[in-house]
Amino acid sequence: MYFYYAEREVEYLKTKDERLREVIEKIGHVDREVDTDLFSSVVHHIIGQQISTKAQATIWARMKAQFG
Repeated sequence: MYFYYAEREVEYLKTKDERLREVIEKIGHVDREVDTDLFSSVVHHIIGQQISTKAQATIWARMKAQFG
């Protein structure tokens, strides 16, 4: 499942900041995956705030493999 946003929201953001507009136009639409399990999402973000991104990804993958 991905976070949904439409052109209306993108256009709004582009009017708020010149640099953001440039980045949006350069990168385009981004599909951002959403974790629909609230508990899982909270644990994932707590881990991410405490350690590096690479370590977070490794630990998260192991937890998902172990606990589903």
